[in-house]
Amino acid sequence: MASQLPPEDRAQDPSWIPCPDLPVHASNAEALDPEHREQIRKLLDISEEDLLYRLGREIAPLEGIAPTLWFVSSNDRFLPLVLRLAIRVVCRHLGPRSYVRVARQFLRKNRTLFRLRICIGWDYCKRRHCPQVQDPVQLVSILASFVSHLRLGAGVPSELVAAILVKQGLDTLCRCKAERAEGGQS
Repeated sequence: MASQLPPEDRAQDPSWIPCPDLPVHASNAEALDPEHREQIRKLLDISEEDLLYRLGREIAPLEGIAPTLWFVSSNDRFLPLVLRLAIRVVCRHLGPRSYVRVARQFLRKNRTLFRLRICIGWDYCKRRHCPQVQDPVQLVSILASFVSHLRLGAGVPSELVAAILVKQGLDTLCRCKAERAEGGQS
């Protein structure tokens, strides 16, 4: 692999494309801790729907709201059992869909911010063929460092957001133009 070549041999390898403005930890694959690499790989193995569910739980946990609904603040008594059970059922059955909806809404709300930072500021479309960027694990690590510097709110896990963005496709997010095949007409 080109990224495993010594720096002096990389320039002679035709498959190696220099990506000058990558964060320091992303300039070579060896710099990423193996445990951290495995953690990111596990995130990427999860379906997009499950990642959205996890993000939604981080942003708006319904289970945190339900216990406060059980308690009546005016007289410090618990709600009747029937109402407590009904709240549990609502949180259990509406929860997964609600969490995914919350996550999709969060991503849609911050889409312009992601485009500005990743697509324009970092110029993803020009870098997408760099070996460091083609490795999805490395790409999530790079994007997580960008996402962590954005003001998205407290408690938003940057690696989870980065993994979702990679799963959804950065070419689509950044509206990268499809490349023409050499010698052909498109």
